[in-house]
Amino acid sequence: MNEELYEMIFKRKSFHLFRNIGKEHITDEELEELENMFYKFQPLVKNIKVKIKVVKDSTTCKRGQEYCVLFYSEIKENYLQNIGYLGEQLDLYLVSKNIGTLWFGIGKVKEKELDGLQFVIMMAIAKVDSADKFRKDMFKSKRKDLSEIWNGNYYMDVAEIARFAPSACNTQPWKVEASEKQLKLSEESIIKFFKEDIIKDLNNRLNQGQMTYDEFILKMKKLDDIKIVNEINALTEDEILNNMDEQKTIKFHKFKKMSYKLKLAQNDLLVIGSMTGTGKTGFMLNLMSDLMENYQCVYFNMEMSKSSIYKRIVAINSDVPVDNINNPETEYQKQIIKNSIKKIAEAGVVIEHRINDIKQIKFMINKIKKRNKHTIIFIDHLGLTKLSGKTSLYEQMNEIMKTLREICLDYDCTIIGASQLNRSAYTSEELSVSMVKDSGELENSARKIILLYRDKESAKEDLN
Repeated sequence: MNEELYEMIFKRKSFHLFRNIGKEHITDEELEELENMFYKFQPLVKNIKVKIKVVKDSTTCKRGQEYCVLFYSEIKENYLQNIGYLGEQLDLYLVSKNIGTLWFGIGKVKEKELDGLQFVIMMAIAKVDSADKFRKDMFKSKRKDLSEIWNGNYYMDVAEIARFAPSACNTQPWKVEASEKQLKLSEESIIKFFKEDIIKDLNNRLNQGQMTYDEFILKMKKLDDIKIVNEINALTEDEILNNMDEQKTIKFHKFKKMSYKLKLAQNDLLVIGSMTGTGKTGFMLNLMSDLMENYQCVYFNMEMSKSSIYKRIVAINSDVPVDNINNPETEYQKQIIKNSIKKIAEAGVVIEHRINDIKQIKFMINKIKKRNKHTIIFIDHLGLTKLSGKTSLYEQMNEIMKTLREICLDYDCTIIGASQLNRSAYTSEELSVSMVKDSGELENSARKIILLYRDKESAKEDLN
């Protein structure tokens, strides 16, 4: 890209309506130069035929523009990326001539083909009488935070510019993995773009009567199952030797005896079962408080109020009774409560109160997962987790547990979930795994199970 077009990145803005732009008009010479320049731009893919046509009235775009530039292309692999790459160069060139632009993706045209090439998209254009009516400060534009679209500390100058690249409705649907040697789209971005192509195809087939509405819905539901399958290679000596080490264990600081007996490893799925009122939520909050310094901790709270859970976690970290959190008795208590709140905030703990659907949980984990840190997910509790589409509770729990096991492996997470014990636990002298509610799939999917109980006749075992 030449220096002049690069500078236009900082000037360009999308004119959603061409109003208050003055009374100047695009000249015939500018139209001729526009077409000549387009065919001089460097394509992304050289062997794809493309053409443009400038029209005045023959589209459904009514945004106050003078003309529309129609883009046509040969339908080949990566033709959409190619036409976008060329179109963006044209966009920046027009901005350099004080011609405002608007990409219009939902418009219809009379001429769907041009010399055997298919219509792809259009750009509305109009002359603007002053450069001051373009963007004055690109960095004031509303865009996602850089951390949401760029993973890695390489090529940060490129990252800042990529952050302001135009996208439909400013959705910025990409995420880039940056390493020293390369930039690549993350798996979630690739899948998103692939799904968009499928949805577009399904909509076209539905509109043309090639499928029924029920068939359309069925195929749309299957989009959630799309995953990228990595290339499968035969085992090598290095592959075997590098992966024979024992799984990394989760390091507890306070619960030494439990850690020794439990041997909880990264990517395990641990279930904590107990009767009502035995303290499983308190136990899980204590575990999270112990782990949050070394791990990213995410807690899905499904049965307590924000006030209750926040007070409890502050109480655990400060050793101040819950009743004194809002009303500390001494200045010392007040100070250590303040220090504890600061410590929790600095640890970056995430507590989610609104989500209980397993698909939403999976989506959120994918969104907030830190790539350079192992994540511990707490679910309080499993019995309140839902899955739409499954009728019976047994079917729901089976599918939920399978999904949680997949999350452990796919997103480098360890999951700790609480579960209620069934009624037989209240009359039995000893607890067993079969007393955990919906224990069928739970036993198959959980790598470890802890059963909590309250024994009045014997002293509580010290797990510290």
